[in-house]
Amino acid sequence: MVNRRDAPADEAALQRWWDDFESTVATRDWARAEQQLRALESDAAVPRGEVEYARGLVAWERHGPHRAREFLMRSVQTDPNHADARHALALACEELGDTLERRRQFLAVLRLDTADDARHHLESGADRRFIIDVATEVLDSLPLQFRRRLANVPVVLESRPSIRAVEVGVDPRSLGLFEGLTVAEATVVSPLPTRIVLYAANLLAAFGHDDETLEAEIETTIFHEIAHFFGLDEDGVAALGLA
Repeated sequence: MVNRRDAPADEAALQRWWDDFESTVATRDWARAEQQLRALESDAAVPRGEVEYARGLVAWERHGPHRAREFLMRSVQTDPNHADARHALALACEELGDTLERRRQFLAVLRLDTADDARHHLESGADRRFIIDVATEVLDSLPLQFRRRLANVPVVLESRPSIRAVEVGVDPRSLGLFEGLTVAEATVVSPLPTRIVLYAANLLAAFGHDDETLEAEIETTIFHEIAHFFGLDEDGVAALGLA
């Protein structure tokens, strides 16, 4: 679901439009999608950057990131504060091998999202405790052999990836990150501590509307990062009973 925290004045109506539009794109009904886009364009209350962003998402699904990039670039040129469009543009640049532009757009997303967090008071103490409690329950539920191997791998909570992490390629909207050495690299000396990071603001921005959904995403994120530690793919995690 598209994050519309900074939607124009009639936010509820635009959110309903996005919900309907995303369903149309998911079913690949391009004739209806075009009708919806024309209706959006005709609404004088909707900023042009929003229209270009929506057209960029359709272009990606129909023609790939190269075509989408044109619309997404126009969107951020029209509205430099459109964080969702910048994020989509960064992902398109990643697909196209343009690492410099990807980095520039990801850093802009981090700046905009962080400012948005402050305006909306996104992370409360209760929210952070909820994430920690769920993470603890997930780790305590692991089979004993995995708990033992993870005993010295802390799970820490941060708001969002650091500027340095984004500069080296981490998506600023990542839900989690594994840092350090895997089990197979245990004899290697590393300057970084081995740890699993959960990004509270990203989890809450994407899934904080519903406790059950948020809990499921925290669990999925932890399993994903544990997979990195053990050097497993997602199928391997499931086969070992970790998910």
